[in-house]
Amino acid sequence: MTIALIAGALASAFATRRVFAEPPLVTTIVDDCVPIDRAQLDRLLSIELGTSADTAGSTTGPTHVHVSCVPSGIELNLQDALTRKGMVRVLSRESFQDASSTRLLALAIAEFVVASWVELRLPQKVEPVGPAPSATARAAAESTAAERVRPSPTGDETHTELGLSGQLQAWSEQDELIAGVGLRFIHAPVSTIAFSIAGDFGAAAAESTLGRVVVRTVAVSVTGLGRIDLSPFVLLTGPGARLGLAQLSATPGDATAVEASAFYAPYGGLFWLGRGELYATDSFAFTLDLELGVTTLPVRALVQDQDTPAVALDGAWLTTGFGVALDL
Repeated sequence: MTIALIAGALASAFATRRVFAEPPLVTTIVDDCVPIDRAQLDRLLSIELGTSADTAGSTTGPTHVHVSCVPSGIELNLQDALTRKGMVRVLSRESFQDASSTRLLALAIAEFVVASWVELRLPQKVEPVGPAPSATARAAAESTAAERVRPSPTGDETHTELGLSGQLQAWSEQDELIAGVGLRFIHAPVSTIAFSIAGDFGAAAAESTLGRVVVRTVAVSVTGLGRIDLSPFVLLTGPGARLGLAQLSATPGDATAVEASAFYAPYGGLFWLGRGELYATDSFAFTLDLELGVTTLPVRALVQDQDTPAVALDGAWLTTGFGVALDL
């Protein structure tokens, strides 16, 4: 424990020295009329921008922000030697009444600075007037802009994922649940429409007065889906069709009195799928599937001299699946 604490302290000290040993990229001067905690603002700006920042004015960085009071509110005046341009933005005075608004001001300054640095990532047809920025400072600013600014989603954005889930399937015509696993491929050619191709395997066992019946299923399904992105949640729903093959085999309680025979039979039906996805990272999600269907091609395993089948893939079915998905 002691070694771990010492190592953590050394790592923290090294990280702090690494960040602030570099010349600050951003210098922020805040007039006394703006009520803030200056030490906290310096720390927050360093975190938000991912680079050193100075609000004391003891050094001058290539990007300079002056925060002052004007009749219309709180003015941010940016003079950026990296992009060789200036910008002005006025914020509502009501949002900055005391030092508790320091974090809000830090976020506003960081967004303003990044909005200028984004230009570094764009091709310039006309070179601005003034000395060119250093390669080190430019690279640091471009890196910060790339991390903080993601491409805006468009209606034509495609999405592809592959998921694996554990499943339980209940049928209205039998008591036993079928447990199994499923693999699902989903592709959205546009952000709001998708299709799914899935395969699954399941098995269940049923006891009868004459012995034991085992059913194993393998199936493929195709689904058309509407897709709603509510990041980090994604909802998909739509109709589909399933076609599968069932193997039914029996083990008689008394092999001398009863003869058992195994057989294969197709089964299938139509269903409606609802799927929810919760993204833990940009490419990894936890998933929940609910599938409600009706059988159009049933399978029954009959026991001699009994009217009730031992296994019946017939009627309505409900499948629940819990799993994970990975964007491709």
